[in-house]
Amino acid sequence: MTKYNWDNVPEGFKWVARNRDEVLWAFAHRPEIDRARGEWIDGMPAVRLGVANYCLIHDNWTDSLEERPKGSRYQIDTGIGLLRIIDTRTDQPLSGNQIVDLLNEHEERE
Repeated sequence: MTKYNWDNVPEGFKWVARNRDEVLWAFAHRPEIDRARGEWIDGMPAVRLGVANYCLIHDNWTDSLEERPKGSRYQIDTGIGLLRIIDTRTDQPLSGNQIVDLLNEHEERE
């Protein structure tokens, strides 16, 4: 069982964690804790998912990190120094328009 509803996390973001202020964030790379600031960081732009629900806020925020369950459609590739999102069904990078469409779909779900 997972801690989060991964249907609400944009494809390609592999990790979700909750900061001390109860806000959920999605990350492309495994983040590390910045205890002084009370947040998770990975050095890349993150996606704000919203405020954690009641059942999660009783857990320690430092234990909130979870990796996306296996079998996802997209993955993030930063190995060439650029950010690319790869469709794992075709093993091809998404175009700029396809990425914009994915982001718009995520915004519409919120």
